[in-house]
Amino acid sequence: MSDKVKTCPFCGEEILEVAVKCKHCGEWLDRDNVALQRKQCPFCGEDIALDDEICVHCGEKIGYRSDTSSNLELPEKLKCYNWCPVFGSIFWGYFNGMPKNILVTFLILWLIGLLIPEMVFYAGIAIWILKIWAGTKGNEWAWNYKKWNSVEEFIKCQTTWAIILFIFWLPTAIYLYGNLK
Repeated sequence: MSDKVKTCPFCGEEILEVAVKCKHCGEWLDRDNVALQRKQCPFCGEDIALDDEICVHCGEKIGYRSDTSSNLELPEKLKCYNWCPVFGSIFWGYFNGMPKNILVTFLILWLIGLLIPEMVFYAGIAIWILKIWAGTKGNEWAWNYKKWNSVEEFIKCQTTWAIILFIFWLPTAIYLYGNLK
């Protein structure tokens, strides 16, 4: 690595000659390429550095996608309902990019239903409304969270998730239904 230095034109501090951003003031040194070095967070929409894996504004994990155009556009074939959040919202959501605020909401509602018996009905209704809504956003979250080689790979992975979660969800639902009578 070169030890040659230059002066930052914005703050006057000494920085490496190869630097593209000043480590002291945070200014980009080549303003013409700033747009190429930035991207939009798919969760909050704020401007972040291209290589950021966690949004500095909302704290969400951006994932491994480096191309912002595919981050913003869901392929037409994937604009459909994803059943995974319905069957395993917290488990699927954690590994497939569900925003943290929604995961926390699921946990809080679950705890309210568990700890306050009078609220179990209302918490359950709220959880199901949230699960149904999350299913409409599920493919978008999962598509943006990881790098996928193809739409077919994505569909295969999400189908596997749905089957596994349904296999675990069904006996629980039958047990709970049997105990409600």
